Amino acid sequence: MTEQRERRLAGEYCAQRLVQAQVVIQGCPLGPIPPEIEARAEVALARRMARPWRPECDILAVWPDGIEVIEAKIFKLVDGAAKLLLYASLVPTTPELQRYLPRPVRMRLICPWVSPGVEQFAERSGVIVERFSPAWIQDYVEAQHNYWTKGYREARAERQRRIQELGLG
Repeated sequence: MTEQRERRLAGEYCAQRLVQAQVVIQGCPLGPIPPEIEARAEVALARRMARPWRPECDILAVWPDGIEVIEAKIFKLVDGAAKLLLYASLVPTTPELQRYLPRPVRMRLICPWVSPGVEQFAERSGVIVERFSPAWIQDYVEAQHNYWTKGYREARAERQRRIQELGLG
């Protein structure tokens, strides 16, 4: 379910923030095509065949002054920031992107909230953190953040106790 919300977040980000980009690719495969596939098929077919073996960034945007690899995350912010380091390193070896090189590669994590630890890691790693929080996602994030709080745990336990009393659980 979170994955669907992250796709929606990425799509809305593209529509709202990347309208001036030269090229925007959602689900962009990165890195070289494995040589054994490249040797057996023509270029377009080899790219399609290699897709399962190549990581994908959520969004790739090409600007006149650079290329951005972008990850959209709602909760696993550390995963998103860490993936960006790999993704950026693969841009120069990505056949589909050769016509846009050489351009500097930037890394961007878009998320509706951010923790101090992730901000610190991102700053040290060169990852730009951009808070992007459309109205539809705010209640979801708040509910998930409250899930493990004392009051929420107690309310869940009380609901479970009532279900047990009624013989429904």
